[in-house]
Amino acid sequence: MNGFEKYGIGHLSPSSLNLFLGQPAAWVLRYVGKYSDAGDKFAAYRGTAVEAGMTALLLGTDLDGAVRSAEVNWGLNVPKAPEGLVTDGPYEDMAKQAEAAFERERAAEAERVLIRPMVEQVAKAISGWPRPVSTQRRVSAAWRADAEWPAPVIGYLDYEMPDCVVDLKTTKALPSEPRADHVRQAAVYARATGLPVKLLYVTPKKSATYELTQAQIDEGWRQIVAAAEALEIVLRTFGPKELKQIYVPDFDHYVWNDAMKETWNVFAKG
Repeated sequence: MNGFEKYGIGHLSPSSLNLFLGQPAAWVLRYVGKYSDAGDKFAAYRGTAVEAGMTALLLGTDLDGAVRSAEVNWGLNVPKAPEGLVTDGPYEDMAKQAEAAFERERAAEAERVLIRPMVEQVAKAISGWPRPVSTQRRVSAAWRADAEWPAPVIGYLDYEMPDCVVDLKTTKALPSEPRADHVRQAAVYARATGLPVKLLYVTPKKSATYELTQAQIDEGWRQIVAAAEALEIVLRTFGPKELKQIYVPDFDHYVWNDAMKETWNVFAKG
């Protein structure tokens, strides 16, 4: 039995392999400890909303219509705040609840106001682009030559264009070159489709499109394969108890929110 079968893992994803490479303890918590982050992910909701705006633009909608599409998407995806505040009980508990509600609304609004300027930047970046062939198409890439080997890497294409794949990245700071984890993700798409891949980075003030070279794709795919092979060996070799011991969480990394930290401390002792 290989390591993925041992833990009931039927497929991999670029995000899971990137997590294993960058924060292996967080990977163990999520995929072995079955941790599900139920917290608010406002930056992710904002990215999905801007993508809805980009889709509308590519399908011929004007800018105002695209912004409305993005804002509707935001409204549909962002979970509603818990209803009502506790009005009895210790004052400290009521104060903490009120503070948490205020912080949640502030965090949500900070992301929501970025939607329009980001869609405006998208409109400038994709002016003259053709209609996409597909959006969010599921693709699969085998990282082993043996076609029967389990746990292929599965991803979803933001945009399959007539001559390339485009992946949208919304961010508050524009990188001067493609991020390594994004290159690895793009390499999976290139491997699965045989098409060139472009990364479109959009901030509220500017954008940049990077068409990845074959050398970048090759290196990204090499890292994906190396990560999958290493992960399989680790899972085949160690049980859950050992995995908790060999990986030490880096709580200073942004991936570790307060809920994950608390859950790890309980999980590691179990």
